[in-house]
Amino acid sequence: QFYRNRKFGFNTEYFGIIKLLNRHNINLTGKNILIIKKDESIKTIEYVLKSLNAGNVHIHDLNHSKEIIFSNFDIAFNLTKFSDLDIVPEINFKNSKLECLIDISTSTIFSKLYLDAKKFGIKAINGVYKTMYQEKKSIEILSRKRFDDIEFEKIVTEFVKSKLNIVLVGMPGAGKTTIGKKLAKILDRKHIDLDKEFANEYGISPSKYLLERSEESFREKESLVVKKLANLTNAVISTSGGVVQKLDNYYYLKTNSIIFRIDRDLEKLSTKNRPLSYGGIETLVRMRDEREEKYKYFTDFVVKNYGDFNGVAYLIAEKFKDLEF
Repeated sequence: QFYRNRKFGFNTEYFGIIKLLNRHNINLTGKNILIIKKDESIKTIEYVLKSLNAGNVHIHDLNHSKEIIFSNFDIAFNLTKFSDLDIVPEINFKNSKLECLIDISTSTIFSKLYLDAKKFGIKAINGVYKTMYQEKKSIEILSRKRFDDIEFEKIVTEFVKSKLNIVLVGMPGAGKTTIGKKLAKILDRKHIDLDKEFANEYGISPSKYLLERSEESFREKESLVVKKLANLTNAVISTSGGVVQKLDNYYYLKTNSIIFRIDRDLEKLSTKNRPLSYGGIETLVRMRDEREEKYKYFTDFVVKNYGDFNGVAYLIAEKFKDLEF
């Protein structure tokens, strides 16, 4: 920037990373640091680490090795969009003393690396606010004005929520499709029904497919449809009761989504046109017991459906509006 006949240079990325670390109270002093990269420049992050007195720094280049081992590090920074890689890295968090994973790749809101770290109880931070602070600094440079961080964070939070999908999971007949349609109308979003998407893709309804072929075959085909839904934003997605049967579906759905489980008493579940639910209450009990841990794994929030479908839709809308990041 030229100002009063002088030149001033700024590294807004440096500013964004520093602000992100401060926001989450991350202290790098003396810490062993892992940087995960592929073709990205690491000069800025190296300068950040030096200025904050980090300890030993190891650079893991995915061009040389796909396996990432975290056991010897306190803090890890990921700079790479794994979705761009031909081969997804093998991630090993076992026996890790990792305190925090900072994913500043900005590939998705919830990357697989981010989600796996959370699963192992590791503090995980995505790069959304780093990008926000970086843009804020650019605006301040251009306008020569200071702006309040809090106001920008409110804007970013609302922007992120406008992009996030709301995904509904739960037992067959729990009301996911009906509630999803009502929720989409409340929030003025597009509603996507996984069963309809399956029928559009393969020219056969899920119920008919399951009557003619195996559930395993159905889940494989269904997962391909789910993978396509990962690219959606600002939608309400009603899934099938068994979408939780394949773990890959979690990563596809969670990429840009908050997941709500619709829970309903078994005796209230509809079994019409649901071949896997035939057999009465005993079949439903076995199905619930088999899937219970999987539902828990997929779910961010649980909402009980006592039969007031409108009420459930409004409750989900309120919970979503109150989200903070």
